[in-house]
Amino acid sequence: MVLGLLYIVAESASVGIASVGVVLLALAVVTVLASAMKYEHAAGILLLFCLGLSGLKLDVGPVSVLPEHLAIAVLTLHLIRSKLNSKAVQSSSTLLSAAFLLTAWFAIAITTSIVAAPLPAQSLKLCMWLAIGFYGLILVYKSDRSAESWARDSAGVAIAYASICIVGWITEQIAGSASLFAERDYNNGFIRAKGLMLEPNILASFLLMSLCVSLAFASKIKPSMLVMQFATSGFLIFVSLTRVSWPIYALLATIFYLRHASFRTWYFTAVSAVTAVFVFPRVGPTLGLGSEFVDTLQQRFTDLFDTSSGTGRSRSYSADNALEIIRNTGWWIGRGVNAYPQTEINETASNGQDYLSFWWLALIYDTGLIGALLFVGALVLVALRLGRRGILITLTIVLVSITTNPLWYAYPWVLLGIVLKKHSEDSNMFDKYNDQNANARSRSSGSGGQIVRLDDRAVGPTKLRVVP
Repeated sequence: MVLGLLYIVAESASVGIASVGVVLLALAVVTVLASAMKYEHAAGILLLFCLGLSGLKLDVGPVSVLPEHLAIAVLTLHLIRSKLNSKAVQSSSTLLSAAFLLTAWFAIAITTSIVAAPLPAQSLKLCMWLAIGFYGLILVYKSDRSAESWARDSAGVAIAYASICIVGWITEQIAGSASLFAERDYNNGFIRAKGLMLEPNILASFLLMSLCVSLAFASKIKPSMLVMQFATSGFLIFVSLTRVSWPIYALLATIFYLRHASFRTWYFTAVSAVTAVFVFPRVGPTLGLGSEFVDTLQQRFTDLFDTSSGTGRSRSYSADNALEIIRNTGWWIGRGVNAYPQTEINETASNGQDYLSFWWLALIYDTGLIGALLFVGALVLVALRLGRRGILITLTIVLVSITTNPLWYAYPWVLLGIVLKKHSEDSNMFDKYNDQNANARSRSSGSGGQIVRLDDRAVGPTKLRVVP
C-alpha cells in the first residue's frame, strides 16, 4: 500500500496537485493502513477500495505488485489470528470441486506459460495475479464478518471511489490532460474516465459488478446509498465510453427501479434528470463536454455493436486472427497465458491493446480446449452455488469478458465471494435448525415432550413453531 502511495504521490505531482494535498493524502493512507493492521473491518474496507487501484503497480523485475495484493496480505493476517474459528462458513462439495478444476487449470497454465510462451515471465505474472484473486475469494468466504456487512461496505466504498474518480476526471478534463484518472481515446482523442484502473473497460466492469453485489443485498442496504451508488457509478461508466457497459448498466438500473425503488427515489431521480437537462448546456462546455462530446456519444451509440470500425474492428480482427492461429496449430495446444500480444506485437501495439480482449477465446488460445473447459467448469460450479442472488454478477462477468479480461484482477473474485458467502450462510443456518430438530426428536421420542422445528408455512430460517 505504501508503494502504491508513492506512485500516487509521483503522479499527483505530475498533474499539478498541491503539495499540501499530497501530504494529506499520504497521512490518510498511512492512517488507513494502520487501522487495517489492527481491525479486521478496516482491513476489509481497505481491500474493497484497493480493488479499484489496478492501474497502480510496482514492478520488481518480472514481478508486479498491485495494491490489492498487499490488502489481501493484510486481511490474511486477521484470518490467521482468528484461526478460522467456528463462525466461519464451511466449504461445500461444489466449491471443493470448483477449486479442484481451477487447480488443474493452473497446472496447465503454468506449464504452457513456461514451455510455449514467448515471454514466460509475463505469463507467469498473470497466473500469479489470478491465483491471488481466487485466494481473495477464499478469504472473504472464510472471514468472520457476515456477507451483509461486506455488501454494505462494498456499496459505501463504491460511492467514495466513484466520487474521487469523478472529481479527478473533471480536473483532468478542465486541464485538458489525461494522466491519473483518465486516458485519451486513441481513435478520437476524447478524454475517457478510467479511474485508478488500467483502462476504462476494467473500470466499468468493476463498477458494474459492485452494483450487482448491492442489488443482491438491496434489502439490507439503505435506499439512499443505492441511489448514490447508481448515480456516481452511472456517471463514471457513462464518461468511460465503454459501449458494452451501457446496456448492462441500463439493465441493472431498470431492475433497481422496478423492484427496489420507492416513490421518493423516483421523485428524486426525476428532479435530478430535469435539473441535468437545464444545467448541462451551461456547465458541459466548461468540463469539455460540448459539441465534440455529444458527437462522440452519438458515434458510440450508433456504433454500439459495430465491428467494422474503431475498437470494434480491432477487437474483431484480433479474435479472427487468434481463431485462425488456433485452427492451424490445434485446439488442444496451449500457448501460454496472454501469449497472443507477445506473438502479435505489431497488431496489438497499433490498436492500443496489450491483451486479447475476448477472454473466452483467450482461454482456448492460452491453455488449449482442455484448459478452457476446466476453467469454465469451475466458474459454472461457482455460479450454481451462488443461486439466484448470483445471476446478475455471473451474467455481468460473462458479458464484460467479451471485451476485456477482468478475471486477472481480484475484484471479480472478491465480489463473487461476498455473494457466495451469503448463500452459504443461509444454507448453514437451515442445516443448523434441521440438526436441532433432529436432536430434539431423538430426546423427546416416546416421552410426549415438545420439540421446536421449522414451520413449513413460514418464510425464512428463523420462523419456529412448537410441536406437541
